Amino acid sequence: CVFKALSMSGDLLAIKVLGPDNLLRIRSDREIAKLRLLSSPHIAKLVDFGDVELRGQNCRFMVTEFIEGQDLRRVLEARTRLPEANIVSLLSTFALPSTSCGVFVSFTVT
Repeated sequence: CVFKALSMSGDLLAIKVLGPDNLLRIRSDREIAKLRLLSSPHIAKLVDFGDVELRGQNCRFMVTEFIEGQDLRRVLEARTRLPEANIVSLLSTFALPSTSCGVFVSFTVT
């Protein structure tokens, strides 16, 4: 589940809560490690992460800055495919080093 939240300082945040599944924990550990290294206007900045007990189960949470816009899934559902110029523009912003290959990156299209 992902929740939109407001910090005490007035910043919009996204709080992602993952269940106790071990595969989700491994995936979130990788995502957290990569988010700590990356900086881009198209990638939400990691604010906090950790574990919390919910309904008697240990769950992982991640807090990132909230980036206004549509998520990619909704954009793709609305169109059969993105225009080539949009794809080139998006991919050119992710000139990541080879150590970042295979990263799951969440971003929004504005």
